[in-house]
Amino acid sequence: MKIDLRFVEVGYELMIASEYVKLLEANLPRIHEAEKKRVWVDLDPDDEADRSVAHHLQDRLDEGVTTRFLTAAAIVATWAIYESTVQKMADHIRHAKEIGLKMSHLRGSFLQRARRYFDDVLKFDLHPVTTDWPRLEHVADLRHVLAHANGRLWDVPVDDLRRVELWLKSTAGVSVVDDEYVVVSLGFARETHDFIEALLRDLVDRVRNAF
Repeated sequence: MKIDLRFVEVGYELMIASEYVKLLEANLPRIHEAEKKRVWVDLDPDDEADRSVAHHLQDRLDEGVTTRFLTAAAIVATWAIYESTVQKMADHIRHAKEIGLKMSHLRGSFLQRARRYFDDVLKFDLHPVTTDWPRLEHVADLRHVLAHANGRLWDVPVDDLRRVELWLKSTAGVSVVDDEYVVVSLGFARETHDFIEALLRDLVDRVRNAF
């Protein structure tokens, strides 16, 4: 029996992303403590400038600013798997139904195009009706801030800033330091991965069973 690798590889990529989050969960606290000690190594204790720099670096570590790239990578990777999987499933259904119009022909954000394409063109549910769509949209926005603005609100386009800033500052597990740096907690990274994984596994199973 021939195995369609398009279905198998999704599970594999999700597993690798989950292992990355586990890696962070096991090691990030230790990295944090080790780095707090390291910033004080080799400085001159009598030099006020040295002490000031060390205090600043320690504060950045405690706030999560220095290590924010590590948890941000988990969100970026998880969303990349989401987009690639949705695209693969859309193409699979399109070929099965012999539909000429591609999802890339539609306009809008990825999530807007995906929802319209599955609903109006493929006539196949992208996700269950009970899906927390606002949460999914927030993940997409967060990924955009992390990937394209380096996790800095100052670099988010003005047209998007107010909308993004409002939900970021009211969401548990995500903090905004100094009104600038977006810091994702380990817990939020895990919850986001599990949320996306459940949606994708459901989608893949339904597509595989239908076609």
